[in-house]
Amino acid sequence: MAFDPESRLVLAVVPGARNVEAVEEVVDELKQRTDRNVLKLVTSDAYPAYETALLRAFGEELTTTATGRASRKKVSEKAPPPGLNYATVEKRREKGRVVEIVTRVVFDDGGGAGGVVEVECGPTDQHIVPRTPERHRPAPQRLEGAEDLHIQ
Repeated sequence: MAFDPESRLVLAVVPGARNVEAVEEVVDELKQRTDRNVLKLVTSDAYPAYETALLRAFGEELTTTATGRASRKKVSEKAPPPGLNYATVEKRREKGRVVEIVTRVVFDDGGGAGGVVEVECGPTDQHIVPRTPERHRPAPQRLEGAEDLHIQ
C-alpha cells in the first residue's frame, strides 16, 4: 500500500502477500498515479525490494564502464533521479515492544535541501530534514512544498 500521510490519501493497494512482485506492482501503480513525477520523499521499512523497484520505475539510465576506468565495454545501470529522496525506517522489537527506531537514507539528492538529508522520526510520522554545517542535529521541520509518501 502507498499513501500520502499528510492527506491520508491511499494511492496504491496490492492485496496479498508482500513479495518482490507485489512491491514492483505498487511502485508501478504509484508512478502512473503521480503522472510519472518524481516524489520528493519516499519512506518504507527496510524491505530491500523497495529500493530496486523505485530505481526501476523512477531511475535514470546511465552508461558507464564496469570498473569506472576508461574501457570499450559499457555497462548500463539505473541511478536515482534528481529530487528523489528515499529513506528506510525500521522498528526493532523485543518481546513485541519497539526498542529502537533505525533510519537510513538510501537516496539523497542533496540538492534543494541544502546538503545531506536526514530522516527524523516521531511516534506518528517521518520528516525530511536538511543537515547544515552549523547544526549537527537539526530540529524536525518540513521543507516548503515537500511531498511525503510512505509505502507499507
